[in-house]
Amino acid sequence: MKVTLDIDPACPQDEIVIRCAEMNDDLLKIISLANSSQRKVVGSLGRQTFLLEPGSVYYFESVDDRIFVYTEDKVYDCALRLYEIEEKFQGTNFLRVNKSTIINLAKVRALNPILNGKIEVELENGEKQIISRQYAPLLKEKLGLGR
Repeated sequence: MKVTLDIDPACPQDEIVIRCAEMNDDLLKIISLANSSQRKVVGSLGRQTFLLEPGSVYYFESVDDRIFVYTEDKVYDCALRLYEIEEKFQGTNFLRVNKSTIINLAKVRALNPILNGKIEVELENGEKQIISRQYAPLLKEKLGLGR
């Protein structure tokens, strides 16, 4: 794959152009990364509101009708519902893994199959999440693993 970077101070807006003979998995990942970098996550701590980079988010979790955004060392409140987060980050590294959790696949360090077709994932920060058997095939597909 050839990569060309053209830095032009006269350019009014950053632009990514991909020229290819056909689409492949590597190009889809590049497109996903480019798209997700433009979507900020709004989280709050106390009375402060923060704009978070999607790449810094490890996972979203719903607990008692509240949504939390987990980063490496902080937990933020989020005003969006899980289905809204799913829609916002569709086609990116974020994947619903059970009824209350969406994880960032880019933060997955290890997978461990457990009973009844479930999978335990370990994230880069050491936290573990359970992937329900309903979502396990989709996880394997997104990671390019066989069934």
